[in-house]
Amino acid sequence: MYKAMIMAAALAAIATPALATSATDLVCSITDNRGNALIYTFDGNSHNSDGSLGGTMVETGFSKNGRDTFSQVGNRPIWVWTTNTIRGVVMFSREAPGWRIGTAAFPAGNGAWQIAASLFHGNTIVGDGWCGRDMTAGNGGGGVNAANIGDQG
Repeated sequence: MYKAMIMAAALAAIATPALATSATDLVCSITDNRGNALIYTFDGNSHNSDGSLGGTMVETGFSKNGRDTFSQVGNRPIWVWTTNTIRGVVMFSREAPGWRIGTAAFPAGNGAWQIAASLFHGNTIVGDGWCGRDMTAGNGGGGVNAANIGDQG
């Protein structure tokens, strides 16, 4: 319950009409090594055609120290994701090569969850925090996908 409340507060803190109209699959809240508060919001975009785990995520919003940025539909940044050796994911930015977010193992099943995450530039960790989502009733995620939005990727 506590984690769900924290995640709901984080979503509320960054929610604007642009974000509120689309369900969010993943939120990452990271504090970088300079003390900047970074929040990334993502929606699923595609899955690997061969059935393996992986695909793309659309970055639907970004906040740095409370200043929100929302890219125009069709020009939203794409992040390629794949699984890592500890059953988490690694997301690589296509817009800003060299940047990636790596997470701890994803929990099994649906529901609200939050896991440790790190932001990397090259091979250097430049921030730590968490990624999470709320898949409880009424918070289904999946608002954006390859079939309904023409983002670059």
